[in-house]
Order: sequence, then structure tokens, then C-alpha cells
Amino acid sequence: MDFLTFTAEEEVKISLMDEQHEQMTHVINKIYTAFILKKSRTVQSQLKILLALLRKHFDYEESLMKQTQFEGYYSHKLEHDRFYKKVEVVYNSYLDKKPKLTLEELYNVKSWFFNHIEIKDKICGDHFAKHGIT
Repeated sequence: MDFLTFTAEEEVKISLMDEQHEQMTHVINKIYTAFILKKSRTVQSQLKILLALLRKHFDYEESLMKQTQFEGYYSHKLEHDRFYKKVEVVYNSYLDKKPKLTLEELYNVKSWFFNHIEIKDKICGDHFAKHGIT
């Protein structure tokens, strides 16, 4: 069973955003599995992939917010920046051979991911759709 499951319930109805969320879900599942199996190099490589996906996704979403003059841009971007930094710190801990990832942290990632989609991204999705973005 997967650690995270991305279903139609989580979709924001903006096709590229949903594809990116789904890609991130797969990578987080790989991180979780590697962590449980104590495969540190796999965790590290998947964290690097996750960071790249996060950067691409956040940049895309933030560009749409600017393009459509989304009112909640600054608070939403701040959430992105904080989460990215958190994942980056964990990734860097693997590079330094002093891993900081814990099971609790993985569950925090899971919670953040779904809460952010449910509370913030769905609002963005509705806003983008009103501006003709699908």
C-alpha cells in the first residue's frame, strides 16, 4: 500500500498542476519506501528529484498567480518557500551524511501536502479556471 494516494478527490482541475501533484506523490512514496527499507542513497536521490519537482511546480503555480493577479499570492508563496526549505534541509542532511529524516517528518510532509492542496491549491484552481486556465 502506498504512503500517499493521489485521487480525483485531491484534483484541483488544472491539468498541469494535477499532473505535478501526482508526480510528487509518486516520489514521496519512493522516499517513504526507501526510508522504511533503510536505503539512504535512494532516499537522497529521491529527495533531489522531489526538490526539482517542487521548484518546477511552485514556479508554475506562482507564475499563474501573478498572471491572474491572485490575491493570496504572497501568503501562498510563503508556504511554498517554507516547505521547499524544509525539504532542502533534509536533503542537505543526507549530503552531509547526517540524515535528519524521521518517520514523524514523513507524516508531516504527508499532512502538509494534502492540507496545502485542500486549503490553498483548490482555491487557486478555482481562481485559475475563472481566468480560462484548465
